[in-house]
Amino acid sequence: MQQVGEPMTTVTNYLIAILFSSVSMGSAYACPNLSGTYLCGHEEMLVETYYDNSTYFLRFGGGFPFPADGSLIAIPDFDDMKQIKVYLTCEDAAPYGAHLKMDYSGQRYNDQGQHISTIALDMHFYSGSNGEFVQQAMGTETDVSGNEMPISEAESCVKIRP
Repeated sequence: MQQVGEPMTTVTNYLIAILFSSVSMGSAYACPNLSGTYLCGHEEMLVETYYDNSTYFLRFGGGFPFPADGSLIAIPDFDDMKQIKVYLTCEDAAPYGAHLKMDYSGQRYNDQGQHISTIALDMHFYSGSNGEFVQQAMGTETDVSGNEMPISEAESCVKIRP
């Protein structure tokens, strides 16, 4: 378990891993088609985006489908992350164009079960200029003493299969 201030492999990968284990519906044109299998570093990641009864969904690795309707999605607690809350919306704004925006918050705990920090992130998922899956996370991690550490990460994953 990482302690506050220790680098995580990437916050984005960490949070997606949580979503694997367990998204305001904008106008239809604002919801991007991100479906495909991507290579992120040395790992393959399956991303599915689709409509069901006029609601757009995002799903990673065949896991839980997250509705992009702006509603609260409560994620079950893990040993090291608790009180996880996610909101997913479709947006169409610079610099991303059509993208999915995830507002994420949760509390981190150490191996002894002590609350060590709170994470608050805006995550953006969109298709890059070459069809790659781009994940960008910006926000803060605030330790229990109130010390705030900025988070700003981006990862681009190459599409290997539609």
